[in-house]
Amino acid sequence: MPPGFEYRCETCDTEWLLFSKRLFLGPTDWSKTEYTCFTCQTFLTTANEFDRSSWNIWLEKNHNAIAACALLANLAQHVEDRLASVKGLTPITLTLSEITCPTCHDDVMTTAPFGQHLMRCPKCKQYTGEFLDAGSITNYVDERLLG
Repeated sequence: MPPGFEYRCETCDTEWLLFSKRLFLGPTDWSKTEYTCFTCQTFLTTANEFDRSSWNIWLEKNHNAIAACALLANLAQHVEDRLASVKGLTPITLTLSEITCPTCHDDVMTTAPFGQHLMRCPKCKQYTGEFLDAGSITNYVDERLLG
């Protein structure tokens, strides 16, 4: 289970718990853009440049993740279409417009660095949620799994 992060809204004093979700598109070792949803703490990392060879290798290894997420499937098709429009191994640059979060469908993902932006409160919808304990991360266990 991913680590849980507890937040408190400075506006309405609501406390809530979020579990991070990470998505990746393409080989991100050299050049990448990172997007964050400050409503549900979903992260999307995309490669900035794609070439046919690297893309095919990455695509083969990550087929299941793409099939499980409509956003990744749409972005992968966009990359495929762009690569089909160039010859040979000519790289393409990926430029994305506004991305709606694939997890909560409630917020536009941003490239603002995580930790430098407040989280969106699920109750009052204001961006005033502050991390409750900056000194630790709590791992939560589903008690049904403990038997």
